Amino acid sequence: MISKIGNLLSQIQKSLIRSWRRDRVTFIYELIGVGFTIAGSLLLALTAEAPNMLMVFPLYEVGSVSLLYAYSRMHAVWSIV
Repeated sequence: MISKIGNLLSQIQKSLIRSWRRDRVTFIYELIGVGFTIAGSLLLALTAEAPNMLMVFPLYEVGSVSLLYAYSRMHAVWSIV
């Protein structure tokens, strides 16, 4: 079980390094997009009873626009749709 987790982490690390070497700008925009989207989801989950959408929506907006730009640089049309 531990070797499977180690193997999975190794594959993730190799994928991140490959992505970084291929196109650093796209990689950075992906990180920004994912970070803001996760932050928006976390804020929404923590304030589920009465979420302040004035705080949640901009996080999703920045994340979505960043990912849209990154995917357009990668020509990843399926991710944009």
